[in-house]
Amino acid sequence: MTNNFKKISTKTTVTMKILVLFFGAMINQACTNQANAQQEFLTESVLSTSFTAVVTHKKVMKLSSNANDSDEYELSAEVIKHISGKKQKVINYRMFVEPGEEVVFNRDLVIITLCENKGQYYWPGVGAEFPATETFIKTAGKAAKMKSNQSPTELGSHCEN
Repeated sequence: MTNNFKKISTKTTVTMKILVLFFGAMINQACTNQANAQQEFLTESVLSTSFTAVVTHKKVMKLSSNANDSDEYELSAEVIKHISGKKQKVINYRMFVEPGEEVVFNRDLVIITLCENKGQYYWPGVGAEFPATETFIKTAGKAAKMKSNQSPTELGSHCEN
């Protein structure tokens, strides 16, 4: 009986190891796919907006509130690394959110993409902030180079002008 138990125990251990490796590989692939999707969307965002930079947010201020429309905020951020658009040391921009929705004030270094209309910058919505990882900064830089080689009519837009 001891030999049978050892055989079953060994088979179970090997099976469990195989399952752990399989699920580990699946999770790794899912994370890789998500990172690739984020990089693709970052590229699209850089190509489709007026301004991109690595920033650290310094201030947020609520400007107005309309229960039937939206709340308007102004955010101010220090530009750490300019990527595309007009070079600036500080960027101020507007953000419109659903009434009562809180603005998440992220003090970490982030990449932001902004739209511009009549000299005012504004938040284009979902997908306008990305982690400032080395990979994402390189991706944004490559997209900015591609953008400089294209005419404005060749580019799509996340912006409403």
